[in-house]
Amino acid sequence: MRSIKLKKILFIVIDIILFGTIVFNIFTSKIDFDTDCLIRFLATFFLCLFSILTISKNATNGVALAFSTMFSFFADYFLLFKNEYNSAGILLFILTQACFYAYINDLNFKKFSVFFIVIIGSFIIGSLLLLIFKEFNYFESIVALIYISVSILNLVMCFINKRKFDFITISILLLLICDINIGLDNITNIDLFNKLEWIFYVPSQFMLYLEISKSERLLLEGNK
Repeated sequence: MRSIKLKKILFIVIDIILFGTIVFNIFTSKIDFDTDCLIRFLATFFLCLFSILTISKNATNGVALAFSTMFSFFADYFLLFKNEYNSAGILLFILTQACFYAYINDLNFKKFSVFFIVIIGSFIIGSLLLLIFKEFNYFESIVALIYISVSILNLVMCFINKRKFDFITISILLLLICDINIGLDNITNIDLFNKLEWIFYVPSQFMLYLEISKSERLLLEGNK
């Protein structure tokens, strides 16, 4: 138990420093682009690292969240450093949402039929819309719509499963707001939306780690 608290404190300190640096540069542009991307990537790296270090061998649900941080880590690599592979980053974030869905539903994989129905429905609706709006990239637009759809599904499932005050719910909500800003930035090219993306993204990661810590703490208390 003490080990979890120490890891949580260390992660909080590191996350606050990185988040403060990111926000500082968002509004001052004092740090060059490559260094700024590296700092943002480190925020994801430390989330992934501390999640793996926090999860015990006996963890069940928490493993799904640990996997979600790994998918986010690789997704951010593509989105930050390999812009030509944006679709790969979005696909990895869909896997992140799949891990969230598994966690929210206590690893009841029978409920994944709903998740796949939402994916298929989003694919059909997206394909029909792109017959009208032909100027958008087909594949990237489809995976983006699927991602937003499963994000909303997870948020709804949090409320259905009475998790509305849990850290995971806040994390998914902040991540969804971040994604909305990304979409608005791409559509309007308004700089404000670009600035807001990581202001919501890093806190969503912070909340995710708090959920992982809570899950591990409850597991240890249950084993006493």
